[in-house]
Amino acid sequence: MVQVELHSSVLLTNLQAGQTYEVKIRSLVGPEGNIFSEWSDPVKATTYPEAPQILSVQSFTAESAQLNWSSQVNTSVDSYHLRWFDGNTLKQENFTASETSANVIELHPGRTYTLEIKTGVISPDGSTLLSIASPRQTTVIQTLLPLPPENVRIDSFTSESVTISWTDIAATEYTGFELSY
Repeated sequence: MVQVELHSSVLLTNLQAGQTYEVKIRSLVGPEGNIFSEWSDPVKATTYPEAPQILSVQSFTAESAQLNWSSQVNTSVDSYHLRWFDGNTLKQENFTASETSANVIELHPGRTYTLEIKTGVISPDGSTLLSIASPRQTTVIQTLLPLPPENVRIDSFTSESVTISWTDIAATEYTGFELSY
């Protein structure tokens, strides 16, 4: 219990992240503050959850990524919310509290993606509160491996030169090519 002297508001501190608290208030009177009113009707307040921590991004291929995360120990978790963005398209997928990894598919080769994971808790009004944290803890920026060009062919050659051509992969945003010979 917290006693407050003649104020009509109070900041409750040192609360646990992602928890719902039921708060009631009553009035005190008397020289020693020992005469009490009835308790007010309770109100419920939920603190924001702590963000999960990205443990690893594995298996980045040309079209998918495996993301693993862990929950903070002192946070209640109802769900996780994963978002990924390639500069053009934003996608989101939600996971249960027991899931701590995701295979993100249908990515485009050679594009740079921002992946962000947040923790969700259900507040008393039924809405989902998402964690707020430093992007360093919850965000990964990764460029997927590009696909190699297709249909590599020799168009012409002389005794001192060769002309080689290929077909670009439409979904890949190339910045250049490197040849080895």
